[in-house]
Amino acid sequence: KGKGKSHKNPNELQLPATPVLPTAKVRLPWTNEPMAMQVLMFYHSKPHIFGCQFSNLFYSPIQVNTRWKVPTRNGTTQLLLNHEKSEIAVDEKQDDGASVESNMQMFQSSENVFQCAKAEHKMDAFYVQSLSPGDAARAGQGRLKMSNGLANKYKKFGGAPFRVANNHWQFSQHNKRYKVRPDWHVYKQEIMNHALRIKFVTYYKLIKEYVDCEMPVYFVEHTKNDTQWADGMNGNGTNLLGKLLTTLCFEFRKLKEQDSKFGNDSGNSDMLSTQDIKWSIDTQSDAFLQWMQVDNIKLIDDGE
Repeated sequence: KGKGKSHKNPNELQLPATPVLPTAKVRLPWTNEPMAMQVLMFYHSKPHIFGCQFSNLFYSPIQVNTRWKVPTRNGTTQLLLNHEKSEIAVDEKQDDGASVESNMQMFQSSENVFQCAKAEHKMDAFYVQSLSPGDAARAGQGRLKMSNGLANKYKKFGGAPFRVANNHWQFSQHNKRYKVRPDWHVYKQEIMNHALRIKFVTYYKLIKEYVDCEMPVYFVEHTKNDTQWADGMNGNGTNLLGKLLTTLCFEFRKLKEQDSKFGNDSGNSDMLSTQDIKWSIDTQSDAFLQWMQVDNIKLIDDGE
């Protein structure tokens, strides 16, 4: 948490009412024809702004298994946090019957999970885990100007920050960002998908309205600041985050069709668990991966 900040349980927040959403026909990898959908655009994470809960910076603490196995197409074994591979080797040798709960860690947001998973080394992952969602994003993007306090915190985790100016530090003399794990670009999409699943299973109420609505929703992270995870504001961006949220919402809709008790009327997610859910959309398929790389504007057949 940031200094002096207190946070409510995300499921208890009174979020802004949904306005009338624009509609469009959108191409999806699991349908043969473009589908009529509502389009929900979001960006800011402040609770008083509509769509805030879909920002990765939205405060939503989640318990995550840091040794979760990342789905891969190249046959390699990848765990959520890179350093855990060596830790598991040690644990297997010890064979002390340690409980799986020892792998569970609390993260302040899906952004913290994502940026921790990006780190090659343990000290950097733990440091980013301790940051606010905003600072975690800045750290992973090489934009974090460490204050004296943040620099001292990094030292406690074993880091050796470099002093740029008064009350301004960075990770090292020649790097504004911590060292990134090998082949991060290969695994990051599935890691983000996993973090989002946990977030919205834990706080199902945040997405329930868009699962229950008659017309499906296409999510768009709408900002000029990002053409990879967002739409670049003008549609010439791949909108990866919005596509993963769209996919997740469709998964929930299918689960509700199969089981009327799914996501009960209270919106409480106590009955849900990511381990129990059988996800039906193959996010490793060629069709899905190709769709993810198409600019947002090229997926809209009828609409703005």
